[in-house]
Amino acid sequence: MRRELREETGIVVDGSLNLVAEGDRWNRCRRPNGSWHHWQVYEVTIGEAQRSTPQWNASESKQIGWYDYAQTRQLAARTEQYLEKKLSEESWLADPGLEAVWYHWLAGLKILQFPANWNLYDRQRVR
Repeated sequence: MRRELREETGIVVDGSLNLVAEGDRWNRCRRPNGSWHHWQVYEVTIGEAQRSTPQWNASESKQIGWYDYAQTRQLAARTEQYLEKKLSEESWLADPGLEAVWYHWLAGLKILQFPANWNLYDRQRVR
């Protein structure tokens, strides 16, 4: 896992890696005909020396960065607007929020909270 993280982001982890969530999610991946991906989400502790700007690898991810809670919440709010059809596709592509799959993981970990007005269907569609 450490090697993959370094290859995909340039981040070197010499601290602990704690698996906090795992499972299959229906989201496109770069594999031929890839419609799902097996995810492993880790909590990682790194020192300030390792907290440089991550190196974006376009073949591995759509975007990458460090986000504090307020920034993550802003991205999540944008995702909620998009999923509720309050943003056009053009607007979303110009300034996206969190990928729906990340929204789901973060809500499942109680880092984000699904909107109270979302029913079970709404919660499942972000998978």
